[in-house]
Amino acid sequence: ELNMEHTKLKNTSIKVGHFSELSKLINEFALLFCATSAPYAIIEPSMVEETNFKRFWFDLAVPRDIQDPNSEDIEVFAVDDLEQVASTNLAQRRRDTTHAYEIVGTHTMNFFKWLQSLGVDPLIKEIRALAKNASLKELDRAVKKGFIPKEYEESVARILHGAFNTFLHKPTLNIKNLSDDEEADPIIEALKVVFDLENANMLINRYKCEYDTTSSQRI
Repeated sequence: ELNMEHTKLKNTSIKVGHFSELSKLINEFALLFCATSAPYAIIEPSMVEETNFKRFWFDLAVPRDIQDPNSEDIEVFAVDDLEQVASTNLAQRRRDTTHAYEIVGTHTMNFFKWLQSLGVDPLIKEIRALAKNASLKELDRAVKKGFIPKEYEESVARILHGAFNTFLHKPTLNIKNLSDDEEADPIIEALKVVFDLENANMLINRYKCEYDTTSSQRI
């Protein structure tokens, strides 16, 4: 038999009402959670009274405890409805997870591309340094031999700098693009031999990150 007295649980007042008060109590609160093992509906439309506030009733029983109240002020959620909401939320979380994986995968791939590109930077710097040193060496020789007046040395140096920059522009781009090429290492090694840069430290394919953006699967 239910206790009609007030009980306290964690500083919260709880009032236990008798089943005979059900028709009165369901019209006093905005929220109702119902889950009994009754074989029939225990809340019928005849028990519903008009209120000045919106009510939300949750029927968790099978079979259902709440018969359709036929009231615009009451929104009833049954087990089937809650399962549908849960399924919808689960599907959305799966979509969000896939999208998050795509974002992380794409940025990870871009990071490793950047990391691999660091391996070609020393090669580019070494080749450009060779071109610059060769130009300045020949310019210095030309000035010393009197082929070019000393006062023109700075202007000629700028011309030579622009010339080898123009000449190396396309090769520089091609070398940078090697970081995405599976055959990068042999090409880099060949360039090192051609330009006599055996001591240059290259790290082209030491780092790998393969990510399939079409299927959102890492391989």
